[in-house]
Amino acid sequence: MNLTETFSTKIFTDFYPEYIESLEKITNPIIEELKKNNRLIVYHSNSITHLLPKKFLDLIIGQSFLFFKNQGYCLENFKLILRECWVQEFDESGFGHHEGHIHWNNHVSGFYFLKCLPESSYPIFHDPRPSKMMMQLPEKNVNEFTNASHTLNIKPIPGLMVLFPAFLEHQFAVDVNKAPFKFIHFNGQFLEKEICK
Repeated sequence: MNLTETFSTKIFTDFYPEYIESLEKITNPIIEELKKNNRLIVYHSNSITHLLPKKFLDLIIGQSFLFFKNQGYCLENFKLILRECWVQEFDESGFGHHEGHIHWNNHVSGFYFLKCLPESSYPIFHDPRPSKMMMQLPEKNVNEFTNASHTLNIKPIPGLMVLFPAFLEHQFAVDVNKAPFKFIHFNGQFLEKEICK
């Protein structure tokens, strides 16, 4: 039997623990300030792009370029603009989560995990082919990721970076852990260099 892989969606993961300490120093006061005024399940900052170290931003941009180039995209005449970047923390009281969503008008989305435990929340990615859901059959093994799967879970660890196409629907599972769960979330758009001028 000959099988051809068609229209797959890639997710990039790599581990960069060397940024945790400096990013915690930047984001801790932001979260503390948010906690002063409100008691929330999820704390969500405004844009923090201007506060982040250039080396970290360059890492996001560089890895995003590699991620898309390795999928066959020609980006020689493009520049990546980080349009949004914020820090989120799920409160230690538990129940923090996000419903499924996408980030429109972007090309790449990503996370960088700062604080989590093995029992913490985690991102869930949904199959981006809505027409496949019409004929979804039972999976042989729900604990194994196959072409039959309709979701993919990624277990976060501090220092893990995840990049994915911005069209990929994602959510965060309800956090049942009694410890803070914190990550930086970002979105970027590839723009033609001529437009950037």
